[in-house]
Amino acid sequence: MGWILVSFLPVLPQYRFSARILRSSKHCHTRDREVTVGTIVLCEESAAFSPHGTYRMTDETTLPPAMELKTLSVIDYAVFAGSLLLTLLIGLYQAWKGRKDSAKELVVASKGLSLGPITLSLVATYMSAVLLLGTPAEIYANGTQWWITIIGFMIGIPLASLIFLPIFYRLKPTSIFQYFELRYNSKMVRTFASLLYVFQMTLYMGVALYAPVVAVTAMTTIPEWLAIGVAGAICTLYTAIGGLRAVVWTDVFQVSIMVAGMLIIVIYGTVLVGGIHEVWRINAEYQRVTFFNFSGDIFERHTFWWIVSNTAIGWMLVHGANQASVQRYCSLPTIGQARWALLLNVPGVVTLVCLACAAGVVIFANYADCDPLKAGIIQKKDEIIPYFVTDKLGHLTGLPGVFLACLFSGALSTLSSGLNSLAAVTWEDGVKQFHWGRQLDESKAVLLTKLLSALYGVIAIGLALLAGKLGGVLQVCVTVTSVIAAPLLVLFLSSGVVSGALVALMVASWIGFGSFIVGTPKPEPLPSSIRDCPSHFNLTEAVRGTELAVQAEGTTERSVYHISYLLYMHMGLISGMVVTIIMSLLTGCSKEEEIHEGLVLERCRKLFACRRLAGDASYHLEVTGTSMSRKDPSCTTICSELMPENSQSP
Repeated sequence: MGWILVSFLPVLPQYRFSARILRSSKHCHTRDREVTVGTIVLCEESAAFSPHGTYRMTDETTLPPAMELKTLSVIDYAVFAGSLLLTLLIGLYQAWKGRKDSAKELVVASKGLSLGPITLSLVATYMSAVLLLGTPAEIYANGTQWWITIIGFMIGIPLASLIFLPIFYRLKPTSIFQYFELRYNSKMVRTFASLLYVFQMTLYMGVALYAPVVAVTAMTTIPEWLAIGVAGAICTLYTAIGGLRAVVWTDVFQVSIMVAGMLIIVIYGTVLVGGIHEVWRINAEYQRVTFFNFSGDIFERHTFWWIVSNTAIGWMLVHGANQASVQRYCSLPTIGQARWALLLNVPGVVTLVCLACAAGVVIFANYADCDPLKAGIIQKKDEIIPYFVTDKLGHLTGLPGVFLACLFSGALSTLSSGLNSLAAVTWEDGVKQFHWGRQLDESKAVLLTKLLSALYGVIAIGLALLAGKLGGVLQVCVTVTSVIAAPLLVLFLSSGVVSGALVALMVASWIGFGSFIVGTPKPEPLPSSIRDCPSHFNLTEAVRGTELAVQAEGTTERSVYHISYLLYMHMGLISGMVVTIIMSLLTGCSKEEEIHEGLVLERCRKLFACRRLAGDASYHLEVTGTSMSRKDPSCTTICSELMPENSQSP
């Protein structure tokens, strides 16, 4: 892999921030309008109705001072490449240590992992480049409202430790979707849930891998396809051959890089402005400090209620009933350590989110009087943080390299966790459901598991190449997660599940993906200025005045596609639950003796004490051939692979 890392170095070691200004022919296209400022001739594209606009230079134009090319030093490239190389070496070392692992150990890693690494790995898994790039951009463009997601984290993660962890830790499944076959005695439900997860995680990995490429293509002339390919190949290699153990230990390294990168941005940016008080004063002056918007308008993009409820429900599912999370906390020796791993995630996640939000506030304070988005210096809000790094930190040799390493650490941690969890699900819920899969010897099983990881790596790379066409990375990520979270929650919460989950999936997909096709109105731009920008950009204030007016008019339109994207999960969940209840009443609820007490949360057993559940503390689970046999006194369907006789009770 060394030659892949080195391939970054010779690719024109210069980067630019020229508002995506592309050289074209000497004359503008007939559909474009020429805008002449001194010696500069710009072609304004008629289709670019956005706050920042799109311009193309003619061959005879010269770059104004604000667009001058800068040089990325060899040290910056070395820091970036070195972080990728060290990540790869950590993964390869763990692969060598576990070279005798079985196929199950490759995806579960039940030996040799302790509380500290597992906790940091859980933090790193979902604190991806989407957070590191998308959150500062959201705060920069739309104010501090998004910061209150930390309240949702403080609610959702502890709920996961109370609701999901006790059951899954007792089961210790290779695939969490085995639970559905036990709970509902149906392979169809299990397969449906597995397919939902595969669909969600592959889309999420594509977005997560694409996010840091926004910075790479903005800061360097490295082609998008090369950046995606190299990062994806490195991650796929160490994940495929090293399994969960390699993923966990590389996560530990990557989370430290993420924290260091964000700290540098926040501290240095604060110093440039003149201190924390000045940062806050500037943001307040431009009406960007808003935390508690208690509006109940479903068409309002962000309110306190929508943000907190979406984050709480989503992160409860992510940490409690997501394959990647369950694999980690079930690898710990006791349920007490598993609980601590989740609870310690709260300060870890909150710290990273606060750093990312603080970065957005600090960056705006630096550019309040020369908004690069409004001036057209950058094209998308997701480019604001790499622009800040190059513009303000570029002269500090090595720091741009640290920032790139920070972003790619976030992407690789998410991608590696996704690849490993998808391999586990496909192996357990797919391959082993066939006779030939169960007959594979251990060496072939290990090889097939590694090939599955590699296959999903290739798919993630392909999806990353398409992700840039969907919009802001943060909103895309939340939308994808919400669409699939709704039907998965319906499966966990109710009986009569397939019909309800299908309805939830259809409703959430219809609104969520439909909004990408139809287009959603942009949030009304908050105040900013370009009065301190170079004179070359002063024309944009007048040129874009009409565009902003047209855009603002569009925000008053009300349709189902204009509902806040944070409510997609709620709508899918509610519709799915309603259909599930109706179908359960029509077809008859589950018989008492069909539900084993080990598959129901203890607190729920006490709540519904009037309903007798089958089984007692002495149940035993066993698999015979292709079906699950009944081995306990109350004839309850269970599987010994999931719940051994010596497993601990929560």
